[in-house]
Amino acid sequence: MTDAASPIIIDGQHLANICIGQFHLEQLVEERTEDLRKTEEQSRLLLERLDLTLGATGIGIWERDLVQHQSVWDEPADKGSSGV
Repeated sequence: MTDAASPIIIDGQHLANICIGQFHLEQLVEERTEDLRKTEEQSRLLLERLDLTLGATGIGIWERDLVQHQSVWDEPADKGSSGV
């Protein structure tokens, strides 16, 4: 990859040119990849906590598809839905 200049244009106004070299671009990719890895790990931990909480309380989850007019219930929610 070679260095390339790209214009910065906001509301049709040319403000500046920015030159991103290969090293800088690779650094940006590494930073974004690390950010994504951290976000994925946080999501995994939150899902784990949610699963533990739902399992301990017996609370279920349901979703409603407004376009297809369908509801999807997990097992605990389905067991508790007989009166709904």
